[in-house]
Amino acid sequence: MTKEILLRLIIYPFYALLFYGFWQMTFESANRAIDIYDTKAKLVGPIGLIFSLIYPVTDILIGLKKLFKKK
Repeated sequence: MTKEILLRLIIYPFYALLFYGFWQMTFESANRAIDIYDTKAKLVGPIGLIFSLIYPVTDILIGLKKLFKKK
């Protein structure tokens, strides 16, 4: 139990940082000097947003399922 909580305290901020980085790539990448980087960012950013949300959302849903199953 404690091991799982410590692991989540490390992993969730990491995924939040990834989400922030991909958010910057997707919506605020217009200040790039070279156009090719902007195009790559527009392609990779939304995919990264999806992947950075998969683990935290599924982990929360599984935790809620276990919580309601106990009651």
